[in-house]
Amino acid sequence: MSILGILWIIDGILQLQPASFTATFADDILIPNLQGQPAVIMPVLSFGIQFFNANPFVVNLAAAVVQLFMGFVLVLRLKRPLKVFALYLSIAWALIVWVFGEGLGLILTGNASFYTGAPGSVLLYLILTVFLLYPRKFTAKRLPIVAGAVFLLGALLQLLPTFWSASGVDSVFSLAASDSIEAVAGPAGMVSNLASQAPLISNAVLALLLVVFGGLLLVRPSRILAVSVVIFLILTWWFGQDFGGILTFPTSTATDPNSAIVLTLFLIPLLMKPKPTGTADSPFISKAGSISAGNRR
Repeated sequence: MSILGILWIIDGILQLQPASFTATFADDILIPNLQGQPAVIMPVLSFGIQFFNANPFVVNLAAAVVQLFMGFVLVLRLKRPLKVFALYLSIAWALIVWVFGEGLGLILTGNASFYTGAPGSVLLYLILTVFLLYPRKFTAKRLPIVAGAVFLLGALLQLLPTFWSASGVDSVFSLAASDSIEAVAGPAGMVSNLASQAPLISNAVLALLLVVFGGLLLVRPSRILAVSVVIFLILTWWFGQDFGGILTFPTSTATDPNSAIVLTLFLIPLLMKPKPTGTADSPFISKAGSISAGNRR
């Protein structure tokens, strides 16, 4: 639970960056989500943009306050009812952010890639929240299975026509390659240039990696596999997701650390040493109930 709280606190702090209180936030984050969306989704996203632009300062401040509230409630040792309220609020807020802030993870646009953040980090927050609220039905040992499913979804997205061209493969690495920090951009640019030389082979490799890791997480999960996947996700976080843009804090409009680093949390059950029979099987909760006993009074 504390881990989810920390994520919301990070998001809240990122939301307090000066640029997020201006129309720049809509220009950089919200408006690009419109590109390629189905006609039925466009009015929904347009409403969100208009709502934000009506008063960027107030709307952004409210978003930051909500995220910080959820984060601190989940991290601090407070009474159980307040934590349960924060968890349900987390579900509602994650849906709002996923739709209006992330454009449903762009998965309906034909341009979404696992390597750049699809299906969206707040959707992963939502899944973690459900596991926290209903631990008996959604035990922690199922988290790697969910991660495997996310990988396979990513493989399907990577097979879309967009990514079989040089420009498509290049778009996978464009965020990191254009970073203002040379130590980040340099290696990413080299990988991008190399991949764009043979886009068909490069994209096949990118998709195959997701299929292999996703399939193994579903059928042959192990600690060695989890370590390998974590390394892969860290590289994805760098070369594809530019560390979520958080390295440019406080001058950017980054809103979260992005999905790769969040997905590593789903592998915790595989990375932890087996516990004796009768102890809690979740890294987030205890056997005493739906939220950690250590967080109760």
